[in-house]
Amino acid sequence: MESKDMNYDQVKERLDELKVEFTEQRSELNKEQVDSMREENKSLKERMNEFKLERETRDNKIKEALEIEENNGDVKIIAEKRGDENKMNKEQNLGYESVEYRNAFLKNLMGQDLTEVEER
Repeated sequence: MESKDMNYDQVKERLDELKVEFTEQRSELNKEQVDSMREENKSLKERMNEFKLERETRDNKIKEALEIEENNGDVKIIAEKRGDENKMNKEQNLGYESVEYRNAFLKNLMGQDLTEVEER
């Protein structure tokens, strides 16, 4: 079975098996077998790193969702402006307390058209 088709537990188990096989049969292995084991080990470690990245991404998304929930549903929009030489991040809070929200609320009551930012 290839490492890309294995789940986390299977990869971890196979890494442990390879370690045991290598230590027990070290003197009996030829160069080709050692190279093959090293390649498999490398492939399995790369797959483990993929699992770690997936977990970190998932944990970050959960953390962001909890932060939004704690802020009473305020949404933070991060806009990136890319120039030739620099990169700038701008954070804008468009929650209940923002000027844009208040303006949109009042314009809606008066029946006026909203701007693009106020429609968000």
